[in-house]
Amino acid sequence: MPNGRRAPGHRRTEAVTAFEIHVVDTTGCGDAFSAGFVHGIGLGRSPQEAAVLGNAVAALVAQGPGSDYGDFDLAAAVTFAATGVRRA
Repeated sequence: MPNGRRAPGHRRTEAVTAFEIHVVDTTGCGDAFSAGFVHGIGLGRSPQEAAVLGNAVAALVAQGPGSDYGDFDLAAAVTFAATGVRRA
């Protein structure tokens, strides 16, 4: 997550900036990103938008200990994706 992700597009990739958070534990963040990304695609979002959601879910997980940190749902992840501070 330090450098964000690249979102695949039609014949191109786009950088997706990571969120600025206090990282406690990155265990499970890759799985969290994948879950958020795939769910975003399932919701009909573009690869770029789905990658932002994936980054948001991973950022929420990284803020506490263990791979299942936090008690949040899709609405909380969407809110964080929209309002979270992005890295410069």
